[in-house]
Amino acid sequence: MTSVVNDSDVLRVLRLSRVASDQAGSVEPDAPVSVAKLNARFRDQGLIVDQCDPFGLPWNPFANRHTLLSGIDLVRSLEVLLRRRSYDAVISDFESPALLPLLLRGITRFRTPIVMVDIGLAPGWKLRDKILDIVVPRIDGIVALGTVQVEYIQRRWHPRALTTFVPMHIDTEFYQPTAFQPNRVILTVGDDIGRDFDTLLAATEGLEAEVVLKTNREITERESHPRVRRIKRRLDWTEYRAMFAAARCVVIPVAETVHASGIGSLLEAMAMGKPIVVTGSAGLNDYLRHEENALVVPCADPRAMHTAVQRLLTDVDLCKRLGAGARRFVEERCSFAAHGQALKTALRQVIARGRPR
Repeated sequence: MTSVVNDSDVLRVLRLSRVASDQAGSVEPDAPVSVAKLNARFRDQGLIVDQCDPFGLPWNPFANRHTLLSGIDLVRSLEVLLRRRSYDAVISDFESPALLPLLLRGITRFRTPIVMVDIGLAPGWKLRDKILDIVVPRIDGIVALGTVQVEYIQRRWHPRALTTFVPMHIDTEFYQPTAFQPNRVILTVGDDIGRDFDTLLAATEGLEAEVVLKTNREITERESHPRVRRIKRRLDWTEYRAMFAAARCVVIPVAETVHASGIGSLLEAMAMGKPIVVTGSAGLNDYLRHEENALVVPCADPRAMHTAVQRLLTDVDLCKRLGAGARRFVEERCSFAAHGQALKTALRQVIARGRPR
């Protein structure tokens, strides 16, 4: 239901994406649909978002490169700084779209606050670290996906920016609970380096169950696990959702990190009401309620993971209770409406601090 919002309570923001909305990867298979739907739900909350994608070739020489680079768009940055001045705030998806606007806004006298939503904190990439060292001290606001990220940002950079935790969003209309599957299919999804598939394979060894890995990563160890099946090809959004629906349970094996590694597939599984086993990485702590919406096990502990998965393979009532708890959690904290309201509150706090000098 569309809410009634007073004109005085409306915020209008410009969102700088890293890639064009129609070029989203397999991590969010319904992304072109979700971007439009997300912005529509934001509008219901009094948050009007104008999407501003990067230019393609030849205007943006980094187009079709990694998203860290494709977001660094000089032509778009000048367009924003010189012509798009009627917004209450500018939102940058991650760090790279904010880089040039922050460096150039002084000479263009651009006074609109710039806020970064989500931040790449996974270690080991020097180029991204250098961009963060430029962006974080200059940005006016940071919206992080976890409280541990807020603490890490404040400890590492001591930024002047207002740094706030806002839970990640998920399309709870697209990802809906389905009937419980009384099979023995265990699903895991993910391509990033934070995934700990070694622990998963060790944990599922000896279980009378099929393990389905949806990943582009090469898993050489799976040759000794005849019941492990890897899906490498890109799935369209209906196939992707059906893959979740067909599984009895979902396992999210991630290494310990402050980065919210695994958050996408975790929320997708939660929204579909799936029973979940997840490693308790600090980056995911704000989303996990042990024995309520998931079974949380220590990182790099195959024995604990084995025990948790075995419980889900043998206890139907536990599966249904955890699935219901997971769905309830995302409806209350991570729906488009909930995320939009929390984001709007964070933006108002940044704006209230005053325009940058």
